[in-house]
Amino acid sequence: GALDIQDDIIDQSKTKHGRPTVYGKYGKEIAILTADALLFKGFTLLHKACMNISEEKAKKIMRIIKNMFYELGDAEALELNLRGKIDVTPEEYLHIIGKKAADVEAHTRVAAIIGDASPIYEEKLGEYGRLLGKIIIIRDEIMDALNQKELKHRIKNEHLPLPLVYIVASEKSLSLFYEILSKRNVTKESLNEIMIKMKRQGGLDYALSLIKKFLGSAQVILAEENLNISKLTVFIKAFSLVTSI
Repeated sequence: GALDIQDDIIDQSKTKHGRPTVYGKYGKEIAILTADALLFKGFTLLHKACMNISEEKAKKIMRIIKNMFYELGDAEALELNLRGKIDVTPEEYLHIIGKKAADVEAHTRVAAIIGDASPIYEEKLGEYGRLLGKIIIIRDEIMDALNQKELKHRIKNEHLPLPLVYIVASEKSLSLFYEILSKRNVTKESLNEIMIKMKRQGGLDYALSLIKKFLGSAQVILAEENLNISKLTVFIKAFSLVTSI
């Protein structure tokens, strides 16, 4: 929760999917204080929880959480460098998306440790978590690209969503995009034009193909004979519905 609030402050997101964010409803100062309070509360709960398990497990879990925060911070810093840029490659952004998926991998690794999983189980669950994290992020990228209000905010205040990054990178004639995106002059008409072009030239198909690719990799992990984690297919099935857009 703290990380989501911080992300909204950085991106100046007052709404998300039609609902006000903490930043949008109460302002920057209250949002920062709320995020701080949630971080302190979270670490307090983590400390108490670690007192009920072995020292070895607690150290591993704390190391995972620490590395997660470092990687997420690195991802945020890299993402800030994309703000206002048009010449971003899909590979460059996917590298950041991979880092942003560190939190879901941390969840699955901690679960493996608490459940006394073998090192092999832990690695496989970690791989699964990273893939699931990427799927969640790319799904959100698609949702932002299909929502006029979110897309306008991304263009004006953040950076381009993945489907649009793909189109701009592959577009031979960039006159439309440079005129609109470089000046951040986004009207309803220009948004419609961008969204139509994004759909026609394969931006959404590209993002959906990535989800399908990561879904396939995750399903391979779940199908391995020595892994009894088939219940995690529930998550995969839920996100596979996105590919039917």
